Amino acid sequence: MSPLSASKMPVSPQGETETSPSGEVQTARQFGERGLATTAARTAILAYRYSFSPFLHLCGVRCRHEPTCSAYALEAYAKHPPVRATALTAKRVLNCRPGGTWGYDPVPEPAAAR
Repeated sequence: MSPLSASKMPVSPQGETETSPSGEVQTARQFGERGLATTAARTAILAYRYSFSPFLHLCGVRCRHEPTCSAYALEAYAKHPPVRATALTAKRVLNCRPGGTWGYDPVPEPAAAR
């Protein structure tokens, strides 16, 4: 690799070049940093988890799923783009009701890139 081509390669915020499994060089943004929308959603989920959720727990309200809905949402935002993560989270929360689903319900893996 020539010094010229190495200088044009994207680098992560830590200054390291990262490579995908297929060998393509990728920036940190392509590895899961989704920006403001994801940060805002994750902040709201964590605020719910540490403020309102304990109150519900004291009142006897429990999540019907494993992992909990807030853990599911955080994992969905870590694995998927914001729009897809929001859709998965909304579907999960709407099923957390009497007559809805219950039990183990993991976040689906992202579809493979084509």
